[in-house]
Parts: sequence; C-alpha cells; structure tokens
Amino acid sequence: MSRVSSFLASEAIERAGVSLDAVRDALPSVESDTVFVRQAGMIMRRTWATGVLAVTTPWGVFAHPRVMWWWQSGSNDRNLAELVIHELVHVEQLNNVGLVKHATKYLSDYLRARRAGLTHQQAYLGLDAEIEARQIARRVVASV
Repeated sequence: MSRVSSFLASEAIERAGVSLDAVRDALPSVESDTVFVRQAGMIMRRTWATGVLAVTTPWGVFAHPRVMWWWQSGSNDRNLAELVIHELVHVEQLNNVGLVKHATKYLSDYLRARRAGLTHQQAYLGLDAEIEARQIARRVVASV
C-alpha cells in the first residue's frame, strides 16, 4: 500500500456515514470539500505535546501519521470523522474571529490555566475552543 500524504476532510466525513449537510449546518463558514488533511512533518510534530493527533492552521489540518494510517486503512472511520470535524470547528473559529484574535485567546487562556496550577492536559481540555470543538464534533457524529 502506498503512503497517503493528504485527503479531503469531506472524504473522511462521508466515509464514516456522517452527513455533510449536518456538518454544513454546524459549521456554516467551512467548506469541508476544500479543507485538506495533510501529514505533518517530523519537525512540526516535534512542537506538539504528547498525544496530539492533529493541528489546524490557516493552511489546513496537519495530522499525525497514525491519523493518515486510519484514513489509508479504513480501520477507524468514526473516530477519524470525529477528529476531522473537531479540526473543522477550529477552521470555523479562525474564520469567525481571525487568526490573531483566536490565537491570542487560545494561548492566554491556556497560560492562565497553567499559572493556576493545571497540568497541560487539564489546561488544554478546559479551553473554550477545545470544549466547543469536542461538543460539536461529538454531536454531529452522533447524529448518524
């Protein structure tokens, strides 16, 4: 099997049986058929915390090789769709407030939580942007 370097978000969503209309309803500013999920390079991944599977940037979604394997093998379609929708929520957040405002709030909220004594994982899970992304992704996937 040859190595897959990218796929469209919409492909992963449809393959899991999730309605693209449900995604459009939840994320009106995102066109899932234009967002590529690409394998993140080793240098990029070295900046990620342990356990991170994907990161959204203004240039698209960058994923851990494990995520690319899920796509290639078809072994984890539902979890892949939920992860992709989670990342599309971040695309929506960027579209709504812009990169600088989104990144500033995300980082300041994270640092505030860390200064308050929370672990990395606790601070990350408590971020408004992450809570929203998890809730929307779970709700859309559960609608199947």
